[in-house]
Amino acid sequence: MYAKTIAKRKIELIKEGIDNVLVRVDGEEYVLKKWQYEKLNKYTSPHVYFWFDSNGKLITVTSLEWRPVDNEKFAEVILKILGSNADIVICDVDDVELRLLAKLRDVKIPDLGSFTIAVHNINDGRHALRIFNGFTVYDCDNVVFVGSEVFRRRIIHLTDRVNIKRLELLIKTDIRRNIVRFIRIHEDLRSIYIEFNDAVRLLEYFRTKNLLPKYITEDVVDDITEIYLHNDLTLWDLLMTITYYTTRSKRIWNSFGFALYRITRIVNMLERIANKHSGGVVYDLDRAILETC
Repeated sequence: MYAKTIAKRKIELIKEGIDNVLVRVDGEEYVLKKWQYEKLNKYTSPHVYFWFDSNGKLITVTSLEWRPVDNEKFAEVILKILGSNADIVICDVDDVELRLLAKLRDVKIPDLGSFTIAVHNINDGRHALRIFNGFTVYDCDNVVFVGSEVFRRRIIHLTDRVNIKRLELLIKTDIRRNIVRFIRIHEDLRSIYIEFNDAVRLLEYFRTKNLLPKYITEDVVDDITEIYLHNDLTLWDLLMTITYYTTRSKRIWNSFGFALYRITRIVNMLERIANKHSGGVVYDLDRAILETC
């Protein structure tokens, strides 16, 4: 990516739409996202940066202090930290976006799953670089993310060995912490049962919060109907059915960061609901949603 310094007084508003804004600078016209234009007007400096990708496409507008992450270098460092025991599932890197998903063969929970890590960044001045921690469940190959770490800019620019060592320590600490957490989530969700109608209402809540699209919600309802005909339904059953479809949905994974965010939010919400009902049945879903979500 490269930047051009632009005087704010030269930015002329041409047309304003619902999501985008057309501006003109020195005879050149540019399309900005509406949030970019609104943010631009809040900068106190008389100058801003217009950032372009290697093909000359405008990516974002930022203050003069902001700098993009070197996605390629960051990916190289992450892969080196993970080592040769990592199976790389996704590794898409350019100067704007970084998408990386890897399974660690040597970090496993017996009979449950292998540790999985995902890294996502967009150099648009809005998204934070995140590393998501989770597991790929053996029985169904579902990907379940249980948490994420947002990295501060002074660490992620990796200007020296100290920052790289700090990053390595953060990743390894997260692995140890989330192994314990995933075991607890698995045990807690398996011990809590949920009535079919409450499960459907919870899925509808996820849909209204834009955590699940309608087509996946419908597939999950069909599957848990079959489960409920023969067995009681646990929160773990519900989570595995959800992640079965989210893991396999290309439409969801096309928006990589949003997919990771969705899965993590759903897992965290189910975990908190289970904590409110230590053993037994979800007996007051409305209150559980209100208190935990």
